[in-house]
Amino acid sequence: MAPLIAVVEISRRLLHGDTDVWPIIVVALAALAVKQLGTFGAGVLTHLADIRVSFRIRRELLAKLRRLPLGWFTDRNSGIVKKTVEDDVAALHQLIAHSVVEVTAAAVPVVVAIGYLLAVDWRMALISLVPLVAGLVVYQRAMAGAGTKYPEFMAWLTRLSGAAVEFVNGIGVVKAFGTPGWPAAASRRCPEISPASSSTGRGRRPGPRSSRRSCCRRRACSSSWWARAAPSPPPGGCR
Repeated sequence: MAPLIAVVEISRRLLHGDTDVWPIIVVALAALAVKQLGTFGAGVLTHLADIRVSFRIRRELLAKLRRLPLGWFTDRNSGIVKKTVEDDVAALHQLIAHSVVEVTAAAVPVVVAIGYLLAVDWRMALISLVPLVAGLVVYQRAMAGAGTKYPEFMAWLTRLSGAAVEFVNGIGVVKAFGTPGWPAAASRRCPEISPASSSTGRGRRPGPRSSRRSCCRRRACSSSWWARAAPSPPPGGCR
């Protein structure tokens, strides 16, 4: 707020014919430099505090998990453990490293501006408070249902984290064995690649041209992962 107050004071002096405005400019620049250095120093301190707190919490959680019986892990999926140790602790970063600095940076200019306006003209200060009060009322009404929705959001987030971890852990199994119904669905979509219909004759092995033609039909017909994972066409292309 120092540069804005300096602009007002400089304008007031110039309107009264006083051109000695350099002291005000120097004070405004010094205040701006102190503000920037203070913000930077506060950010460094809060981030260092966040690192120490997060490290201590994760270490204590892992020490606690190490003493739990194996049945506790059997009853729960790995996503819950991952969310507790990683996501929940990482969510503290905003609270510890940013909230104090951001709330201070947002509140101090408002308080200083209202105090300055009260010193200049109390009627102007009261009029300036109307948008602030209206914004607080609208925000409170908009966030009225957050208290009931937030626990539901956290529960679904836990389920999503667990499903994601289980999916990643099961990719190897899916690639090796597939999932139930995929080959049958691919055969229904492309009957010409099924074992019964892909043969070229009774008791005869398919020739090179028939093999290439069947392979190309298989790659062109189905867009599923199972079909895309099929071997590439033999050398020579499709004819």
